[in-house]
Amino acid sequence: MGAFTKEFNEHIEKEEIKEQRRPKLNDSEDEDGEVDYNTPNLLTRGQILKLLKKRKESIEITNPTGRLIVGTVGYPNVGKSSVINVLLGSKQVGVASLPGKTKHFQTHNLGLDLQLCDCPGLVFPSFANSKAEMMICGILPIDTMRDYIGPLQLVLSRISKEVLETQYKIELPPRDSSMYTVSTFCQLYAAKRGWFSGRNLPNEFLAAKALIKEYTTGKLLFCETRPDYDAEVHGVIT
Repeated sequence: MGAFTKEFNEHIEKEEIKEQRRPKLNDSEDEDGEVDYNTPNLLTRGQILKLLKKRKESIEITNPTGRLIVGTVGYPNVGKSSVINVLLGSKQVGVASLPGKTKHFQTHNLGLDLQLCDCPGLVFPSFANSKAEMMICGILPIDTMRDYIGPLQLVLSRISKEVLETQYKIELPPRDSSMYTVSTFCQLYAAKRGWFSGRNLPNEFLAAKALIKEYTTGKLLFCETRPDYDAEVHGVIT
């Protein structure tokens, strides 16, 4: 019993030291000017903590801990856990480049003022983009994919023929040709990589998975302009 009590006390002491070392809500770096909730601008860690401090002071905290409880809600693989780590000031939550890393609801205290909640991503296909769109955006896991035509069709519509040929060292049919299809693209890429099925045919499905993974990880690069892009303000994109 004595050994257990000693081990328990040591554990409590370690947790208290960790709590002391964590940055407090009031220790956020100074940021000049007011910060708005609804803004297209990127916010620094200090600005986010400033907003949370302002929010805590403006409402009545009714939970027993006296902390402001803040949750992160959104699609899988959009950076919810990464935001938690930034606010905590150290890596406390596991992150991965593939969706589904966070599997359970987790809470993390930031001093005595704030409690951050991390939860698995939520997917509502009927209220958002198509399933193909969510697949190539990295929201849905590629390894569970059954239909690859839709996602790769979007990739072909976004990436130019010249870029695909240069990237994968293949020669595609003319873009306005009836042969410029997902199937043709996958067959040429699979043959280039030496991926063949049991009937000695190019393995289209294996090629499709590899291509979509390269798109979602940025190896096959595609960039969207920011919603408020103005060539005069932000410069001309070349």
